[in-house]
Amino acid sequence: MARLRFTDMKRPSDGGVCFCCLRRDEGAGFPVPNRHNRIIWSCNDHIPLGRKAAAMPQAEFDIYEKQALEAAGNKAGQRLDDKFGKTDLAELETWEYLDFCQTLVKAFGDELASRLQSYDPPF
Repeated sequence: MARLRFTDMKRPSDGGVCFCCLRRDEGAGFPVPNRHNRIIWSCNDHIPLGRKAAAMPQAEFDIYEKQALEAAGNKAGQRLDDKFGKTDLAELETWEYLDFCQTLVKAFGDELASRLQSYDPPF
């Protein structure tokens, strides 16, 4: 599974994605411990989660990411079945496919953020 990319951007105006939901960041950056010059960016909705994600070990984040992807895939597939009565992507009209993609991306971000919220390491 591909890992979420860190960004080396130095200015929020450079654009990028929120590390917690994969939507557009809004300029809140957090240094990653033990990763020289690495910053992850967060949207305004996920600033507290950005701090958690920056401190989370990569192996744990990978587990959360995989779980979020599986849940998002199930949610997007269920929407196809419920809304269009289809499960074969090859049978979708363009607008149905875009609806599927939008559901998948939004569900992934929501699921990942929800799982990060529950992360509570012993400090």
